[in-house]
Amino acid sequence: MQLHKFRLVIEPKAAQLSARNGTAEDYKSIEEAIHKMSETVDSAKVFVEADANFHRLILLATYNKFFSAMDGIIFTSLLSSIRLANRDERQNKASLSLHQDVANSIFAKKPEEAEQRMFHLLSDAKVRPTAEV
Repeated sequence: MQLHKFRLVIEPKAAQLSARNGTAEDYKSIEEAIHKMSETVDSAKVFVEADANFHRLILLATYNKFFSAMDGIIFTSLLSSIRLANRDERQNKASLSLHQDVANSIFAKKPEEAEQRMFHLLSDAKVRPTAEV
């Protein structure tokens, strides 16, 4: 629960900053993470790693030293959190779509939309019964 509340504060703003500050190279890395998620939608373990990497890459694309400093801690925490929230591979397709929405807003350089979509993505994770971490 504490991690989720922390993520609701940090990650929408990270998505906003990534849309403002990210580079083409950052966006390519984020797109590769989405592609990896798409390829592994039927494998909970690999999907979770790609999912956590997606969120990590957004933090790094903010080019804010405080967001970047949280990279390792958040990545490790996300691996544990997402493993609990994504036990059912059938949920991965819906999750993938929400991640793609966030990425599309970032790539389109629409900061406010990216922020809203990240909030929506995280809110979706919250309603899953096993997401209470």
